[in-house]
Amino acid sequence: MPSPFPPGAPRPAQAAYLLARVGRAQAARFAGRMRSLGLRPKHFALLNGIALAGGGSQQELGGQMGLDPSGLAGAIDELEAMGLLERRRDAADRRRYVLTLTAEGTATLRRARRLAADSARELLGPLSDAEVDALVDLLQRVADGVAEDARSGSPTAGTSARARPRTAGPRRPAP
Repeated sequence: MPSPFPPGAPRPAQAAYLLARVGRAQAARFAGRMRSLGLRPKHFALLNGIALAGGGSQQELGGQMGLDPSGLAGAIDELEAMGLLERRRDAADRRRYVLTLTAEGTATLRRARRLAADSARELLGPLSDAEVDALVDLLQRVADGVAEDARSGSPTAGTSARARPRTAGPRRPAP
């Protein structure tokens, strides 16, 4: 396959393009896998988050996932209607509802996790285990920089001052 980059394209631009391209492809693959179970990616994220947290309120779950809790209400309603989760009054605080998976929700999540793992293995198939480890480490550093910039409200999110210094390329003469 010919390179999508013009000769001399900056490496950071190439990396950003490839991340976006791979992300789109994986997101589509993942969404298709989840659709086979009648789920959307957001449903999977909620089921997984509830299972990992051992339950919790909508507000707690939103905080743990880094999402606005009010934006989760529709997906929570859908999962409840599908019989995959329940809202229960918290025995310690009757004003609060706790989200828990039903037996069917647990079984569906188990199947969804298998499909997600299969999808990830397909995506990373061309890489060795050591290369996958290195890729995860590098992507985590990038993600940490993006998260730090987002928390600080930086208009240049993702361009953390901690980023490694770039070597200066040849300068063009002034006109």
